[in-house]
This record gives sequence, C-alpha cells and structure tokens, in this order.
Amino acid sequence: MPRSSIPPSVVDSVIIACRRRCCICYGLNKDTGEKQGQIAHLDRSNDNPALDNLAYLCLDHHDQYDSRRSQSKGFTVGEVKQYRSELRNIVQRFLDEQVGIGMMTLENRDPYAGHYVREDSDISWSAEIDLTTVPDTITGDIRYFVSGFALLGGHQRTGPRIGDLSFVAELRDGKLEHTFEASRQDAEPHRVTIEFTPSGFTLAEDNHFGAYGFGVSFAGDFERAEKLDYSNWYWQNDDARRLFNSPHNVSFLPDDGPPEEG
Repeated sequence: MPRSSIPPSVVDSVIIACRRRCCICYGLNKDTGEKQGQIAHLDRSNDNPALDNLAYLCLDHHDQYDSRRSQSKGFTVGEVKQYRSELRNIVQRFLDEQVGIGMMTLENRDPYAGHYVREDSDISWSAEIDLTTVPDTITGDIRYFVSGFALLGGHQRTGPRIGDLSFVAELRDGKLEHTFEASRQDAEPHRVTIEFTPSGFTLAEDNHFGAYGFGVSFAGDFERAEKLDYSNWYWQNDDARRLFNSPHNVSFLPDDGPPEEG
C-alpha cells in the first residue's frame, strides 16, 4: 500500500506548535534546542495523518521510535504524547513573554514586575527594589532579577551608609528566596525572602548583619510605586546643589550652608 502523505497544512501545524523542537529531547533531558527532524506517526501507521497522531522528532529519536526492539522497551504512544504536551506548554509560555519592538512595548501582564519602595522610607531610612522578569528556567519556573539599594543615615552630615542588593530567584509558592554565600567560614549564610502581598511584598532577612554595610537593611514592607526620574534632580533640589558645590562635599547639609572652616 502506498504511503499516505500528510497534508501540508497539518505539517505546518505540527512544526509551528513545537518550533522544530523534539518533544522526546525535551521530555527526557529538558533540551529545548532546535533540531533537524521528521514528523512521526505515533501509532506507526502511515495511513493516519490526524494531527493528534503526529509529533516532530529529531532524527535520532525518530529512528528509535520507528525501530522494533526485542530486548529493551521502546517509547510508548502515551509517553510521547505527554512529552509533546509538556513541550507545547513551554513553547507557548515563551511566546507569551513581553516583547519590545522599536519604541513600542507590548503590555506587561506580569503581576509582580515593577518598582517598589519600603513603606516607612524617609531621608534617614529608605529602600527601593526593582523586580524584573527574566526568561523562565528550562523546566518552566518563573524567575525575577531582584535589584535595589537601601540607605541609613541620609540626614547625617557625613553622608548615608548605602547598600545594594542583586540576585535572580525562582518564584515558588508566592515567594522569592535567595541565599548568599557566607563571607567567612564561621558565619551563617545570609538569606533573603520576598513574600508577595496584595499591595506589594514583605522582605525578610536572616543573618543580614554587615551584609550591606553596618546597620543597613532591606527588611520591611514594600509597596509598588512609580520609579522617579532623577535626571533633573540636581537643578530642582537646593540641598543637591549645596552638596556638590560645597568644598566639604557632605550630604544633606542644613539650610544655613556648609560648616564653618575651623
């Protein structure tokens, strides 16, 4: 009996759904690389070109799937269909990522990405954190790049103590967690936990003493806020001009000017 050809429209659907990724490569090794391959009939019948009966496989796995084995157990239809479903879900998640085109950016549907400010921030005690989406892990886990700064003592004439924070973490059970390596062998590692709330998130720290500078901490409740544009801050802020023009170069000087020489 002559081999039945697969309709071109069906071939297109199979290839587009997987973007030329082999579902067995993904199912066994989480390999999402583009592969040269062929379309396999899962029931091993060339007379059945139904879309549900087809899967794009790399050349090696196509040969293995079609081969008849007498000793080892070959791939089953249900197994390959499961791998195919998992791969399609991952491909679709990548296609749903936010994309920038020139000056236009598609709407960001991410519920957590954005700029956050600690609720009790003031000139002497403040912290700001940005959450930026990064590509998911190969297993589909959502990840964020966490970055920010915190300061203590902004009102002091000698200037504030400033610490910075940056790491990448996976979102698990509504939390982002990261553990930093201890600076000394006898020290406990520093751990940061971000737990999301309806209005923002709560950041907790373990063993943070000295991690960002003496007394500096990121712990507290954060709420979403617009990120300020500091490009004209110097020209709009009297304290800023006194700071940079003062020979003492100290921050947040009193209104009566820099301290007298003595």
